[in-house]
Amino acid sequence: MHGELSEGRRNRPEVSLSSSLPDEVLVKGDEHLLHRVTANLLDNALKYGGDTPIEVRAERDDDLLRLTFGNGGATIARPGNNAG
Repeated sequence: MHGELSEGRRNRPEVSLSSSLPDEVLVKGDEHLLHRVTANLLDNALKYGGDTPIEVRAERDDDLLRLTFGNGGATIARPGNNAG
């Protein structure tokens, strides 16, 4: 995850990018797919968030790791929601 954040900072230095991540976490799963998902989420935040700050957080919750990405860009409507 730290590698994706570093790349994001290099690609869009004008966007404030903050993170709150544990130094080390063991996650069971497909390493390639986990990198791909986190890179895609960060890429979307950079593309569609304009110049709004981006915050990436990882929090432990018992045996789970909750990873969140936030920015000030437009939200994606949930299926079945007639917003807009």
